[in-house]
Formats: sequence, structure tokens, C-alpha cells
Amino acid sequence: MFSHLITKSYSYFFILLLMSLSLPIFAQNNQDVLVLKNGDKIVGSIFEQKNESIKIRLDNGDEVAFKLEEIETITNEKWTPKRLKTKKGGYYNISTISLLSNIIEDVKVNPLNLHTINGYRFNSLFGVGLGAGINTYKIRAFDPAPNIEYMINNISSWSIYANVSGDMSQNTKLTGIYALDVGVGSAWAVNEDHPKKFDTYYGFSLGIKMKSSKDFAWICAISYQVQYLPYSDYPVIPSVPIAIPVDEEIEHDTNFYYGLFLKTGFYFDSF
Repeated sequence: MFSHLITKSYSYFFILLLMSLSLPIFAQNNQDVLVLKNGDKIVGSIFEQKNESIKIRLDNGDEVAFKLEEIETITNEKWTPKRLKTKKGGYYNISTISLLSNIIEDVKVNPLNLHTINGYRFNSLFGVGLGAGINTYKIRAFDPAPNIEYMINNISSWSIYANVSGDMSQNTKLTGIYALDVGVGSAWAVNEDHPKKFDTYYGFSLGIKMKSSKDFAWICAISYQVQYLPYSDYPVIPSVPIAIPVDEEIEHDTNFYYGLFLKTGFYFDSF
């Protein structure tokens, strides 16, 4: 049932990837350039021109007026927006929420994850950190005939992992990003007799990051996540007494949860 979910979600994954890799192509655009007689260069879009003055709208939205006698030349040319300078290194925090809901073959998959990562970035392209997350996996079946939705499985878990992440380009306001997570996790409620109370957690993601300043940015990514969780199958106890005693043992096993999630959140320096 999940193969259709993975196939459909991969299309969004590759769209984000192509957007991230093609960002430098769109980094330039034509803008009006005013060279003033005092040597200053003003870049923006002229939206009003009169006999004695010109009004220009700057990239930050400000509107400025100049008298024609102040202007040396007016041109229209390709202009690369001023790049934001990023810090070469330092501590950082990434906090995200991920959610994806799809109905595949009458089964509704609705996971919800909350994660936070603290680490050290050596430069904008590479950083390492330690992350922790709360993961909720809800799988519901839907029977269209009687129009009834019922729960198949609902489990909450936690994870702790090492994180490697970075930008795909330096000193740009909009850039592609990557991340790799490897660690362990478990369900919040585990039978005390289960032989394996912790198991593997890993994931990777690709997306985009939009910087509003040197210290703060908004991120959006497609994340593929895998988590193995301990599971105990309890015997069914009859509701009425029977002659044969119920002495079945509890069966312990591991369940496998995976999927593609849409992740969004914030990045900021913590110092």
C-alpha cells in the first residue's frame, strides 16, 4: 500500500531538488541603475518619472525620489542581488514540524513529527549536530461502502540522532539544503520483557532555505524517514470464561515505519 505513497511523494521530492539546484540560474534579473553625480549607485525599478524627478523602488521595498540634476546616468542592466554574508562558523538550532496525509488504496497515512537540532556549523556548507524528535504514526483504513473510517495502528515514539547538514550554495538569500540523520529511538510504551527496547532511526532530506538575515531563515524540505519500533502482540482474552485456560505467551517483534514527509521550520544561530 505504501509503494503508491512513495511513488507519488517522490515527484514532490524531485521538484524541490530541481528548484534547489536551479536557484543560481534565477539569481540575476534586469533592473534600473542610477549612477548619481556623487558616485553612488542606486539599483531598483523606476515606477514614476517626471520632468524634474524620478522615483525608484529598491529591492527592500523602499521608494526613493531623486532630482534629475542629481543623476549622472540611467541604465537598465542585469544585476545580481546583494548576497547575504553568512557566518563562517558557530552554533545553530533547527526546529521543524513535518506532516503528510495521503489516502492510498483506502488507507489514510497521517504521520506527525516534531524535531529540534542543536549543533556547530563549520561553514555554510557543512555542520554537525545532535537532534531529538517526537514522532507519531497514524494509519487509518477507510471502507467507502459503509463510509466508515477505523484505526489500524496508532503509535507515538521518540528518536535521538546525529545530524549532518548544510547549504548547497554560499552567501545567497535562497539556497538548497541537505540533511542526514542517523540514530536510535523507541516507542513511548514498551513491554518490560521486550528483548530489544531501542532500535534504528535514520532519515535524509533535501529542500530550500530562505534567509531573512544572517541569523534567521525559513526552511522547507521533503524528508524520507525510517524508524524501527519494538512491538508486543498480546493474546486475546475471551470476554466470557472458557474451560481451556489462556496461557499464550506475549509475542515480541519489531515494526517498520517509513515514509516521505513535508518538513517546514526555522533555522537560527543560537549565540
